[in-house]
Amino acid sequence: MAERAQEVSQKYVGQASPKTKRSRRRIGLHPLLVAALQRHRQDMQMLGLYDPESFVFCTRNGTPFLLRNMRRDFGRLCERAGLGADWTTYELRHSFVSLVADQLDDLVKVADLAGHRDPRTTQGYRHPVRSSLPHAIEAWEALLAKHATAS
Repeated sequence: MAERAQEVSQKYVGQASPKTKRSRRRIGLHPLLVAALQRHRQDMQMLGLYDPESFVFCTRNGTPFLLRNMRRDFGRLCERAGLGADWTTYELRHSFVSLVADQLDDLVKVADLAGHRDPRTTQGYRHPVRSSLPHAIEAWEALLAKHATAS
């Protein structure tokens, strides 16, 4: 069942259906992420803390992870990475669309990946990519592949 967290006045009030029918879609996960999630479940089972009805992503107290939690933690991660704390998760969406559009050069496919019905929406997220960025992506993928074979 496809669900999303529902918040009212920055408080978790339960699970809700996705906003639209189109929001119900499968999103492929990188094999390293799948392995990490499986390992997490095994660890929780070993500790006697596994509950199939509980949250996978939650606060340290086991309460639902709200948007404000994610935004605060994202700012902290950016700060620790030396990027400054003024970055937002919204900018990740722009980066994703820009990088994928630069590689695919098919805005209809990029729109589908971004969950946009109309490629004109996707065009608003697309920005020119500096020539050095594809090399950074290749280096990142090589690092992930190296880590995957080491595990």
